Amino acid sequence: MSVLPSSSGPPERGWRTFLWLWSSQAVSVIGSAVAGFAFTIYLTQTRFPLASQKPQLAAALSLTALAWTLAAT
Repeated sequence: MSVLPSSSGPPERGWRTFLWLWSSQAVSVIGSAVAGFAFTIYLTQTRFPLASQKPQLAAALSLTALAWTLAAT
């Protein structure tokens, strides 16, 4: 006995499911990009605003970019 359906065409709601998943992933990627941008602004304007804090700001931004990249892979 075959467990597969008799028709070999695409699923009945295949495109709807694909578009739903694709759009939710697109919203997630856009949200992550906005959060990364906001965090960069926060670090630059709030945590390390002084010119004497530029080395700490560079380290914080580098570590943030590294963490964001590692989390995305």
